[in-house]
Parts: sequence; structure tokens; C-alpha cells
Amino acid sequence: MRSTVPYSLWRSTLAGATTVIDLAVANLLFLADAVWDLPTLLADKSAAGVWVRIVTPETPAGPVTGLGDVFPSLLAVPGLRLSTHPGLRADVLRADDDLLVTMPIDGLTPALAPVLHLRRLGSAPMVGGYLATLDHLYPDPARLLAPAGGGRVTHLPVPTAAVTDVAAAVGTDPLTLADLLRVANTPGFDRWQEQIRRTGGCSNPIHLMGQTVTRDAKTGDVLYSYSTEQEPGGRLRVACGNRRASRCPACAWTYAGDVYHLIRAGITGDSRMGIPGQIRQHPGVFTTLTAPSFGPVHNRPASGRCRCGTQHTDDDPALGTALDPERYDYAGAVLWNNHAGDLWRRFTIYLRREVAARAGITQTALRETCRVSFGKVAEFQKRGSVHFYAVVRLDGPDGLDAPPPAWATVALLDAAIRAAAARVAVPIPAAGAFPARVLHWGT
Repeated sequence: MRSTVPYSLWRSTLAGATTVIDLAVANLLFLADAVWDLPTLLADKSAAGVWVRIVTPETPAGPVTGLGDVFPSLLAVPGLRLSTHPGLRADVLRADDDLLVTMPIDGLTPALAPVLHLRRLGSAPMVGGYLATLDHLYPDPARLLAPAGGGRVTHLPVPTAAVTDVAAAVGTDPLTLADLLRVANTPGFDRWQEQIRRTGGCSNPIHLMGQTVTRDAKTGDVLYSYSTEQEPGGRLRVACGNRRASRCPACAWTYAGDVYHLIRAGITGDSRMGIPGQIRQHPGVFTTLTAPSFGPVHNRPASGRCRCGTQHTDDDPALGTALDPERYDYAGAVLWNNHAGDLWRRFTIYLRREVAARAGITQTALRETCRVSFGKVAEFQKRGSVHFYAVVRLDGPDGLDAPPPAWATVALLDAAIRAAAARVAVPIPAAGAFPARVLHWGT
């Protein structure tokens, strides 16, 4: 359904067009949210020679009265063919041979309507039917949207010419800046801005639609009610919370910051988190557990020159890739990542045993006198292998509020960590053409 389609797909489809873009759009507000910089994108495409056509409903429903109310700056873009049609219900986005078609269903809100992602291959009768329909939506030149009285009408709070210098100073173009000023002057902008601020700049926020009512269990009186109908665009935006920077840099950054503060609090204490400052006196070791080598890869050594003879830049896509793909142990790398969690689990088991052995006590006695605490973060290296950063700490039997026993020292903990990591082994049985192997931590 449309609400589950990533916003990035709508924009990336349009951005990939090189010949023609068609937008038959019944829901203008959705398009404004899905492709926030649509006027600039289409202006750039038109300037590059892409044929751009837009058709909208002749009598739009709801508070929107026309294309100029949602995208007024599009009326100022030269080269765009803008039109209306009285029978438009579906949303069809075309970029060359790719189409995104929203299929309206009676009784369902547009957000729940299914979306077809189509591509023309050969004769493609289904896609061909949609393309023919798009051509029939532009038959009447009289319905072309033209500025009243001729000239260029923008419906913007200020003309683009008036903000040319300011736009250059902030690193954008006048059309985009003028449109930003329009958005800032629309009703509900403050609430929209609050939503964006609360998502932390999430690049792909989740759009919630619906309502909630809380009633008194005995009387049935309404204690609280909320509906997204009063929100800008009829939706409540919440952060996606994705930890991967490639998916959402803002949420990944927030997660990384949270992890940093949690780890820091585990080392130095933080009264705001209920962690006492005396935790600093507990023995602790910062540990890195990494994968073994699966073959040489392109890197940036201290000497500055890779084994391939190249001085790679920081953003060189070759970094982390195999120097000799024919001999690189790709199977081992995949198995390592798949079993990294088990390697960590076994490490924690062996560590407790090693600590007890070095303290000269049994594991049962260890549990009664000392607690081994962990805080870890898993991260991908350039070569695509998982490695772990961990803070390992010795606390008293009741946790961070209790002092550790006298025998608990940094030297003992360090030796136990090294011994435990060396003991870890995860046997992998043979599978097809791949022989059996044993996974270990790297050195």
C-alpha cells in the first residue's frame, strides 16, 4: 500500500528520468510530502531537455483548490506542460520506462491503496495501456494552465527575482528559496515544523494516520481524544529509528549518540542515569574483538600507499574490496558475520571462567562475589566484516552499586579477556561444495 512505499523511491524514480516525466496526480498533498523539492527537481529536468507533463484534477476535492496552491512555483518553471482533467482519480508517476501507479479502491483512504511498480519491457501491454492513457490526458490545449493575463505567475509571497542574492548567499537557487518562503507562510507550518523537529531530521519518517479515544472505564466519558486529521497533511510524522546511516543519517546519528552516552556512563558514571560516580574505581577494560583476515583488501595504511600501489582517498569506493577477488574467502566472510553473535556469546561464557580461574575460585563463588558487566557495540568495517567494541567491567555481586572484591584488578581482567578470546571457537559443518571450518576471533 502507498503508506509503506519509501518516499525515497518516488524521488529516485523521477531523478532517474532522462527523456520524459509524466505526473497524473489526483492527490497533490501526498506528492508534496513524498517529493519535497519537486519544483526544483522538475525545473532541473526540464532545463536538461526532459519532456515534463503534469495533469491534475479539474475540480480537486478538499481544501486544495489547484496546482498553484500546492506547487505554485511550478507555474513559473518554463518548459513544463501543465493541464487538468475532470476524470482523474488515480496517481500515475512515469519516468521514462518506469511507472508508479496508485490504484484507488472505494472505501479505502488513498494511503491504504495498493501501488504498482511497473517497467516497460518489450511490447508490455499493461504498461503500454497506462502510457496511452497518459497521452490521452493532454488532448485539449484550452485546459493548459496559463498565467492570468500572460507572463509568469508564481503565487509566491515574494518573486524569485527578489531573493536571487539571498539564495546565492545560502547556497540554493531563487526558486527553491521562494518556495521555502511560501511553505513557511502556509497555515499549520508551526505544527509541521514541530513534527520535523521532533523527528530529529529523519529522512524517511513514518506517517501515522488514525485516531485514539480514551474513555473512563465506568462512566464511558471521553478522557482524551486525538486524531491525525488536524495534523498538517492529515498525518503524524515520527522518526523511523533506523540504525543504518545509508537508510537514515539522522536516526543513525541519534542512535550512535545514545550509545556513546550509555558507554560513557558505564565508564565514568552519570547521576542522570542512576549510575554512581564511584563506578570509575571499578576495574574496566575497553576491548576490540575483530574478524580474522579473509584475504588482502584495498586500504589506507600508515605508509599512505595501498598494496595495489594506489594512495586511496577516504571516500574511495575501492576501500575494503578484495585485492584478488578470485582468491578472497567470501564464504568465510559471510559465515563470520552470520555467526558473530555466537562468537560473542561464547566469549562471555569463557570470560567468566577465566576470571574465576585467575581469582582462584569456582564459578559459583564468582557469582556470589563479583559480577562481570558488559557494554558492546557491533560495527561494520570497510571490508564488510562485523567487529565489536566492548567495555568490560568488574562490579560487586549486587552490580554497579557494590564495590568489587580486592582481587579484581585491571591486570587480571585484561589477562582473562585475552585468554577468553583465544579460546573461542565456533565449528561450522560442511555444506555442499564448502568444507567444514572453525571460526575464531582475529588477532
